[in-house]
Amino acid sequence: MNAVVSLPHVAQPPPDEPAKAASEVVVAPARAHAPLDEAVIARAVAEAARAGRSTIDILKETSGLAPAELAEAVAAALDYRFVGGEELSMLEPAFDILPPSEATRRFCAVVRSTNGYLAIVADPFDLGLRSWLETRTADVLDWAVAAHHELANFIARRAEALRAIDSVLSQAEAQGIASSGPDNLSYVSISEDSSPIVRCAPARATSTWNRPRTASTCATASTASW
Repeated sequence: MNAVVSLPHVAQPPPDEPAKAASEVVVAPARAHAPLDEAVIARAVAEAARAGRSTIDILKETSGLAPAELAEAVAAALDYRFVGGEELSMLEPAFDILPPSEATRRFCAVVRSTNGYLAIVADPFDLGLRSWLETRTADVLDWAVAAHHELANFIARRAEALRAIDSVLSQAEAQGIASSGPDNLSYVSISEDSSPIVRCAPARATSTWNRPRTASTCATASTASW
């Protein structure tokens, strides 16, 4: 007789689970950063004063936010308008009020808006900057915050565009295409120059002032009675 031998039980691998449809896959939401409340800002202000640094730099290190996110959070905390990179690209800088060199040096810009002038800063905690900007124009300024790098790129791009226009005008002048005289002073040159000759306003259209103006005639015009 053939003996019946019991075979040991061999566990079978579990069947493969069917792949979930894309619609069934649940993606965990990204962890949201806490808003900048008064306590967070107060600690940053205190640390900035202790270390002799700017408050915005302290917040860059401690908030964990990306530059644009930080600018938006600071704007919301301080009740400022936030201007992102896309909106910045559509704005027109008022370089006659704040020249490119000053805007670059102080990390700020003044732009024209439908309501007048908008001052955009990267560091709204710099109260000295705000006071300085208010002396640049007699108009009331509205205020906004932008990320430092986006504001710097905006100023650089617009200044470069104006320099290109200057170059074209200079070449045209050299070739005799454009007439000579103060009317051909470029936009950037006028906004950057602080000499009394450049600052001299165009004369009224009278026969006395039809000749080209010189430094002496500008000086005379500034004291003459109209």
